[in-house]
Amino acid sequence: MKRNLFSLLALLLCAALLLCACGKKDPAPVEPTDPAAPAEPVQPAEPTEPAEPVQPTEPVQSAPPQIDSDSRAGSYTPGGDMPDLLRYDLTWPVCDALPGVSLYYQQQAAELVSYFEADIEGVQSRYADAVEYQLEFMPDSHEMNFSVMRNDSALLSVLQDLYEHLGGVHPGMSYFARTWKVEGEQLLALDELFTVPEGEWLPRLLQAVEAQMDQRESEDGPLYYENARADLPDLFSPDDFYLTDDCLVIFFNEYSIGPYMIGAQFFKIPLTDLSDITEAWL
Repeated sequence: MKRNLFSLLALLLCAALLLCACGKKDPAPVEPTDPAAPAEPVQPAEPTEPAEPVQPTEPVQSAPPQIDSDSRAGSYTPGGDMPDLLRYDLTWPVCDALPGVSLYYQQQAAELVSYFEADIEGVQSRYADAVEYQLEFMPDSHEMNFSVMRNDSALLSVLQDLYEHLGGVHPGMSYFARTWKVEGEQLLALDELFTVPEGEWLPRLLQAVEAQMDQRESEDGPLYYENARADLPDLFSPDDFYLTDDCLVIFFNEYSIGPYMIGAQFFKIPLTDLSDITEAWL
């Protein structure tokens, strides 16, 4: 009885499986896909131009101070039929950016005028002698000008010339120079240009002066006093110098190292010849 029941259940299970199998649909055929298009070849990138190297920027240089001028002219006449006994015409540098420098030259001009006027009695005496002896009289005449020899953001160097006729045989010309460190408006002494003591820089300068004296005399014949070279250390004045962009200039006024006919003597010494003993800011 049980065996028949199991056999019947097995037959029913088989029939169910057959019905499930008959109800399934065939799978849809898979459409073949188009073959993929060949990939475009990768084009090599255009070579790029090498970048320009960055140029170092030049340090910004401060503009040099603007130098103008001021002047003062005057004369002294006793009156009546008497001519001028004294005439002066002075011009000096002025710089708004350097008020201390401007004041220095303004005071210098005022002191010169006072000096000229202090000799009025002497001029009157010379005029009286000229009238008495029927001689030509020429008034005392003073004329001062200036030249800027170096002017940059670091240094200002000014050369002044003073022409004077004081009734003698011929007029005279004197030179004065001052060099200023722009920062702080510092008036520089010659010694401050050097990194070594005077015992080292002075012989170098005098040696250069002597060499140029020799060169000038080899070209023009005798010019200087016989003992001028031996006396150079005593004749040399540390105030009598100025600077250009590339030279230190030492000068000797009239009659210092030679007769009147050769005038003042200027000796240019290249700064490159002194670079081992001078300050870097020169």
